[in-house]
Amino acid sequence: MKDSIALFLVFTLLLIPLVLLSGIEFIIKILLMTGIAVSLGVQYALISKD
Repeated sequence: MKDSIALFLVFTLLLIPLVLLSGIEFIIKILLMTGIAVSLGVQYALISKD
């Protein structure tokens, strides 16, 4: 679990310059894609735990 938190922090740090350079629409798209990826990742983690 700690690995995923660290990965998320790194990902967020990488996103900050992109956010500053780009517009709101791009940010919304990124957030949607990230949300989908995270939910898929969580589902996969739950399935693989069993």
